Amino acid sequence: MKNNTSAKLDSLLFITIVLSVILFILLPFLSVFSEALFIEGQLDFSGFRKFFLEDSFLLKNSLQVGILTTVFSTIAAVLIAVYAVFFGNRKRIENILLITMISPPFVTSLSYIELFGRRGFITHDLLGLTLNTYGMWGIILMQSIGFISINTLLAINAISKINNEIIYSSRDLGAHSDRIILDIILPMIKNTLVVIAMLTFIRSLADFSTPTIIGGNFSTMATEAYLSMISSGDIHYAAVLNTILFIPSLIAFSFYRKHIY
Repeated sequence: MKNNTSAKLDSLLFITIVLSVILFILLPFLSVFSEALFIEGQLDFSGFRKFFLEDSFLLKNSLQVGILTTVFSTIAAVLIAVYAVFFGNRKRIENILLITMISPPFVTSLSYIELFGRRGFITHDLLGLTLNTYGMWGIILMQSIGFISINTLLAINAISKINNEIIYSSRDLGAHSDRIILDIILPMIKNTLVVIAMLTFIRSLADFSTPTIIGGNFSTMATEAYLSMISSGDIHYAAVLNTILFIPSLIAFSFYRKHIY
């Protein structure tokens, strides 16, 4: 009787998960694809033609930001994680990282403007500079900082599983810190690095708030898709942009699957 009840609960849970995936993931995807490919029931590629003739630079912008953010954020996360595990107060650093993760949306970007904008406290009031801190590099900087917390926590978890005897033995044999990181630590946390890189890249592509606030005249796929729907009311073109943006995300996920499994 107990086994029968457990089997029914398992079946109910499985059905609930399947229905949730269909309702909240599959159907929205299919709806976006349908909106991108059809206009009034007719197959139409005018939106894709418009994108590749007029707005293909948006894809280049998004890929540039995504790749550079992934590189900078991953490197910073690994260095912080190595310091936390082997040299610093790991618990204190983890608590600081957790606090930064629960900050409300837009706060990081608004803080950046207040501190480093044209009239920012640091750039203008303290240093007397009138630098243009907006655009692509401003987005990359803020995204890299914003993604460091979760990336570092993942890296800390992976590095902490490395046998310390391996690290101590390499030090005893005269290996420098840079060689320890490159030859021992990085190969042993390769799978975690792939996960960090994939998550960072996909989150960067999908990020709307940072390019909107920091980007200035620099537009990305995510911001243009939102503005096409909200400002212009062009749902078809917004769906086209989202469909195209899905492709590099799918490639990144395929890369992750290939190297993890």
